[in-house]
Amino acid sequence: MSELNSLLDSIPIEQIAEQLGVSTDEARRAIDAALPSLVGGMQANAADAAGAASLSSALGAHAESSLLDGGIDAASVDTEDGAKIAHNVFGDNEGAVTEQVALFGGVSPALIQKVLPILAPIVMAWLGKQVFGGDAAPQQKPGRRGGNGSLDDLKDMLDGNRNEPDRREPAGGGLDIGSILGGLLGGGKGGLGGRFGDLLGTIGGLLGGGRR
Repeated sequence: MSELNSLLDSIPIEQIAEQLGVSTDEARRAIDAALPSLVGGMQANAADAAGAASLSSALGAHAESSLLDGGIDAASVDTEDGAKIAHNVFGDNEGAVTEQVALFGGVSPALIQKVLPILAPIVMAWLGKQVFGGDAAPQQKPGRRGGNGSLDDLKDMLDGNRNEPDRREPAGGGLDIGSILGGLLGGGKGGLGGRFGDLLGTIGGLLGGGRR
């Protein structure tokens, strides 16, 4: 199972369903489609140097978040920050992306619009801890592997195979955010690329390889 699937498993679906006034099944389908789409959008933004630098800075700012400590409480999520994150990720194409995510999840676009601001800060906090260190595994799921502050270990985790050549550090040095996000979506064993390939490809096409 990919690390992104572990994050999906840790999301308090029933709490979010109650918060939004929808069924647990509707909430689950919306979350299952929206969360990987956020990561896919971030990967598209990281396709160019400016986007990657901006994303790296944002992840660093969220790395110290306490949102994951003691298990995720959806009621404590700053949805205003979440709405800003979603808009920064998808830009002027946010409406079109929302429509595609809703179609994939079999839910209404209105529900996706409500779910994205809840999920966005959670994703940023989790990715920030994965990239910059700290225990990224939500504590309500004991036994899962969290970040340990080692970039090499993170790369190995995303590659899914320590024997494969490490291609996550760009030629100029530094952190290859795009490759890390790609590994979460499908570059490593158990990734989500197969199931979500069409959706993620559509989102990448809408964003044009990065929203600047």
